[in-house]
Amino acid sequence: MACLIARTVRRHLLLRAKISRDLTSLPPVPNRLFPTVRLIHTSFAAFNRTYRDDVSLLEAKQDPDTFGTLSPSVPESDHVDEGDLREENFLQNLPARSQKLSTKQYADLIKGHLKNRRVKEAIDVLEVRMKEDRVKPVNYLFNLVIGGCARVGYSKKAFQLYNKMKQHGLKVTGGTYTSLFNACANTPFVGDGLEKANRL
Repeated sequence: MACLIARTVRRHLLLRAKISRDLTSLPPVPNRLFPTVRLIHTSFAAFNRTYRDDVSLLEAKQDPDTFGTLSPSVPESDHVDEGDLREENFLQNLPARSQKLSTKQYADLIKGHLKNRRVKEAIDVLEVRMKEDRVKPVNYLFNLVIGGCARVGYSKKAFQLYNKMKQHGLKVTGGTYTSLFNACANTPFVGDGLEKANRL
């Protein structure tokens, strides 16, 4: 660091010496009214020209005080980030209004799957399809799926949905807690169900 500072100070002293040498070799000023203005203008022009020529790109890159257009440009990589592609796809491919269903239609889909004991498909409606359609879920739909998980004893999934419900800022009702207790009671892992019930 001390070497870098010494080099910078030396460079500035050399520049000042060059400028003073350039100023002495200037032709006499024809305008007698404002001789200092021209002298100042030419000295700054000479300083800028010599300073620009004197700074190498390597020094500019290593010097923390130098910034702007002097630093070498970093080429952009050809690698496209997967997250950028998903974000661009999300912003460009907006779903049609007719593609979005109402809350009642989503509830009917979930109830139909739960009636036929297809719990995974009911969960997919809540987690996948509503996300693709960009519909904000409501606590009624979460309660339906948590209740379906509770009837078959999927306590882990029921509690995951309960946590997602809280993350979305949805109101947790008494029916939600009842379904969670049912999930703890119907789970095949009795110790795990009892521990989760005690945490509620």
